[in-house]
Amino acid sequence: MDTNNDSNEFACHPTITIIVVVKNNKIGLRKTLLSLSDQSLQKFNVIIIDGQSTDGTLDYVSEYIDTFQSLKIISEPDRNVYHAMNKGVNLSNDQFLIFLNSGDIFFSNETYNIISLAIINDNSHHDVYYGNSVIRFPYCDEFRDCDIFSNRFIHQSIVYKRSLHSLHGLYIDSPPLTISDYIFFKNLNPLSFKKINEAISINESGGISDSIKSFRQFIFFNYLYGDISFYRMLCIFTLHPFYNTAKQILSRIPKWNH
Repeated sequence: MDTNNDSNEFACHPTITIIVVVKNNKIGLRKTLLSLSDQSLQKFNVIIIDGQSTDGTLDYVSEYIDTFQSLKIISEPDRNVYHAMNKGVNLSNDQFLIFLNSGDIFFSNETYNIISLAIINDNSHHDVYYGNSVIRFPYCDEFRDCDIFSNRFIHQSIVYKRSLHSLHGLYIDSPPLTISDYIFFKNLNPLSFKKINEAISINESGGISDSIKSFRQFIFFNYLYGDISFYRMLCIFTLHPFYNTAKQILSRIPKWNH
């Protein structure tokens, strides 16, 4: 065995775990695993955290056992999505983490390669790498230009050092809180983030982060962090229901490419 080659290979490719959280979403999980299996670079490990699904969600997992470097599965009840995410953090032994919910997919089959190269070529060795996102509505896709300095980021398009949890703790899994991932990343130094100028993930709309409850928590915490004034917070709380209704209506109008 050429130990020098092994060392060079380890140095060239960051070790990354992709954690997939799922419960009773058989079709979504297969879509996510298919996206991962289509990646041109297969240098990652996968952990599936299943909330003890009852719809046969794990039926297709055996098809992918030999696809990735390793595939771990845990199926048991979760208190909430952040409890499930914390299980994934604790199970991973890799340097970096990426979270995908079932149904989320990478933007293209080169996405993981793009992420890996961004980390390899970063001489400053940032703690967090993030890119843009696409939100998939029933009749259209919406591109999200993410920017950490404007509080625009989506956790499915973030890869970050697992060691940050040793410094800042795990995700808060208190049931009323639905933006624990936002709070975790918000508490990090923005200068420790590096943007990858590519779309990283495509995410289905209608998740917990799209709820009115999550939006109100997002605005309230932005007020606590001093990002918006009390007056602006009140205005947003008052006007957002009307804006959200109009947006939902418009998202259901089919768009055709000419």
